[in-house]
Amino acid sequence: MKLFIDTDCGVDDSLAIAVAARAVGPQNLCGVGATWGNCDPTRASRNARWALRQAGADRVPVHGSSLPAPAGWEPAVSVHGTDGLGDALSPREFANISALAGDDSVSALIRFAAKHRHDGKLVCIGPLTNLAAALWTEPRVASWLGMVTIMGSHGLSADSWLDDMGDTNIRLDPEAATQVVKSPLRITWAGLDVTKETTLSPDDFPSTRLGRDMLKVHQQYGSARGPKYSPHGPVGGWRTPCNDSVAMLAALRDLWADRLGFETTAAHPYIAEDSQGRPIVQCQSDESPVGRVLVRSKPERVKHMINSLLR
Repeated sequence: MKLFIDTDCGVDDSLAIAVAARAVGPQNLCGVGATWGNCDPTRASRNARWALRQAGADRVPVHGSSLPAPAGWEPAVSVHGTDGLGDALSPREFANISALAGDDSVSALIRFAAKHRHDGKLVCIGPLTNLAAALWTEPRVASWLGMVTIMGSHGLSADSWLDDMGDTNIRLDPEAATQVVKSPLRITWAGLDVTKETTLSPDDFPSTRLGRDMLKVHQQYGSARGPKYSPHGPVGGWRTPCNDSVAMLAALRDLWADRLGFETTAAHPYIAEDSQGRPIVQCQSDESPVGRVLVRSKPERVKHMINSLLR
């Protein structure tokens, strides 16, 4: 299995990247592409390199973005901090991370798809700007890639809580999302309706160096986001969502013969509006030959796997 990750690397992305590096090994993680969203692309690429270094995978190339954030965009400072990692790290802790790869994320994604035709996995855990640009630049990417997993959509649910929380990966770049939805890509959508069911407490982070590092950067994120997730998980105490890690493990589920309880069903994605008139991706069950949506996981098993991979 060869893997490429596209990310706006904020707090939860950093955990997903570390989990992926530990799960597939640095030799099979072919690259990480940065985009804007939780933070700007420069910080996203730096944060991804930090996460890879902490996971022992600092030789994995990280690619910057040639696509700037649109006018009017603002980073999610109240959730991810000014640096994208909860302002938990000192400048010294970013020292000695690997250098940025020479080419940009879109070029790297296209090259990955061409080199690993049909067996390469792409996981997108940020806005779909880079993927849409890759499809526009080289339409054959849609046929070259194996299955694509996207952390985004409301899945099959119409739960009003999803409208309140918002799907920022779709909302931040709806034009890119529309292009991806209309493409012939084989996509599994990991929607918030399923990923929200798994939240982490401090005890779910092991006392290893990597576990402590991840808990450290999640402090602000958990304080800001955790209370909003309480109707969908245990109430009381500090908890943090881990949507991106759930999507990552769902993409890699074949590694564990799907012991994590992930289930998908054939589905047709489409662009809709939530109750506040904002763009979302909704999925509808059908006999689609290419599209699937995540419908179930087993949160306790997912948390155990995250804990194991951080050891």
